[in-house]
Amino acid sequence: MPNTETYVDPTGTEQPERRANDRVRAVFERAWELLKPILEETRDGAEASGFSLVIRLRDEFPELTSADLHLLVSAATRMQRERRRPIPSRAG
Repeated sequence: MPNTETYVDPTGTEQPERRANDRVRAVFERAWELLKPILEETRDGAEASGFSLVIRLRDEFPELTSADLHLLVSAATRMQRERRRPIPSRAG
């Protein structure tokens, strides 16, 4: 059984699990599907307005608090930024 207290990052290194909000965690994949096209449209390093992203999610997840919606936007934005960054090669 996998250890849920850790995860493996893109470089293959085990990291401590930081996600703790089950309500946000449960809807993250759907939120990512909604925000990904908007985040991919940005050019030259410019980012979409956080406010507009929160509004988009609020319509889809009316049961979430404002703080939950901002957390989703923050996580999705970070995920998009990390996907743009090249993965460092392992020395070996």
